Amino acid sequence: MKRLLAAALLTALFAAPALAEDTAFDGLYVGGAAGPNWTTMRLTEPAMGPAQMSETFAGPRLDLFGGLGKTYGRVFVGGEIGLGLSAGDGSFSDGVRTMEVRQPVAFTMSARGGVLVTPSILAYGLAGLETQTYLSKANYTDGDHMTVHAFKIGLGGEYAVTESLFTRAQYTRAWAPSLGASNSDRAHTDAVTIGAGWRF
Repeated sequence: MKRLLAAALLTALFAAPALAEDTAFDGLYVGGAAGPNWTTMRLTEPAMGPAQMSETFAGPRLDLFGGLGKTYGRVFVGGEIGLGLSAGDGSFSDGVRTMEVRQPVAFTMSARGGVLVTPSILAYGLAGLETQTYLSKANYTDGDHMTVHAFKIGLGGEYAVTESLFTRAQYTRAWAPSLGASNSDRAHTDAVTIGAGWRF
C-alpha cells in the first residue's frame, strides 16, 4: 500500500512538468487574424458646435501578431505585439458642417495569461496598451492624423492543430479615455477575429 501511495504521489508531482514539456503552446510564434470591428466615438468638436455627437461605424479588420509564450503545468503566460489595420468611415454633421473620421491603424502590446483546458486547447485573457492613429477631416478639407492611447482587454482561445500550427478565435475591446486635447471626447473599438499562426 505504501508503495502504491508513493507511486501516486510521484505521478502527481511530475504530471504538471510533463504536461509543460509536451505542450504545443511554448515558444515564439507569428500569425494573422481577420474579422469585423466597430468603433463608437463621442466628439465635442468646436467647429461643429458645443453639443457632443456620437457615431458608431464598422468595417473589416486585419491583425498581424507575434509573441512568446510558456506553460507552467496547466498555466500559460506570455507577451504579444500586434498591428491592426481597419477599414471603415464615420461622419458627424450638424446639417451644415461635416467631420469625417476613418477607423484607426493600431499597434498593440499586451500580456496574456491562461489555462490549458486540454493539451491542445488554450483559453486565455489579455490586457495591454494600444496606440491608435485616426484620420479625420472637417468640411472635406485635407485630413489630419490623430494619435491616441487606449487600454485593451480581451478573451480568446487557441487550438493546436499540430505542434507548430494553431488556430485562434478572439474578442477584444480597446477604449481611449480621451481624444486629443479634449477630455470629454471618448472612443472604444470592439473586434471579433479568427485566425491562425505558426509556432517555432
